[in-house]
Amino acid sequence: MNENKVLHRPKIGLVGANLDECVRAVSALGGLIVSPTKVGYIIMTIDCAGLEKKFMLKDRPKRKPGVVLLSSLDQLDELAETDEKTMKLNQSCWNKNGTVQ
Repeated sequence: MNENKVLHRPKIGLVGANLDECVRAVSALGGLIVSPTKVGYIIMTIDCAGLEKKFMLKDRPKRKPGVVLLSSLDQLDELAETDEKTMKLNQSCWNKNGTVQ
């Protein structure tokens, strides 16, 4: 598969073979996909090689942060150093669907 191939997703979401193709693309070493969000598009990757490509494609300085999406707070604990106060804030945000009130 051409590593620079752009995959397009249907307006109503990923379904069937298209979803399988996206999973294969992002799962390959350095794989990337572009996916719509509520406010725009996001370049998604799951490994260091992909993150390097993402920063290069966006011409983003490496000193700027990147977004990491998690499926649980347990993943946050694996990826980042936190303290009790920070974890309480994270738990509160998680419980409120990511909104701080």
